[in-house]
Amino acid sequence: MRILVLVSVIVALSLSPAYAHAPGPVSVKVADGVVEIFAAHSVSDPTTHYVKLIIVRVNGEEAGKKEFSSQPGTDGQPAKFEIEGLKAGDEVEVYAACSRFGDTTKKVTVE
Repeated sequence: MRILVLVSVIVALSLSPAYAHAPGPVSVKVADGVVEIFAAHSVSDPTTHYVKLIIVRVNGEEAGKKEFSSQPGTDGQPAKFEIEGLKAGDEVEVYAACSRFGDTTKKVTVE
């Protein structure tokens, strides 16, 4: 009986990440001090499974952060950050995290 319970728990734990996944790919566009982001994250119910957090860093320093309690649709989470002083050569890093499991990071260099 213990083995059956143990096997059931292991199977249940191993399957849970299959229903949750990291956002991605993440698209990042930078123009005129505005960073536009779309974190793709295909879900069936965006009120219970969604991109919960997007953080923007410029040259390693946090420049913006947004927390979400749902997605506007089943395909992903858009976000826009206005960041003063962005210039050519700056490295913009975008971090996106799922409400259930996983995260991803995308880096771009300002042209």
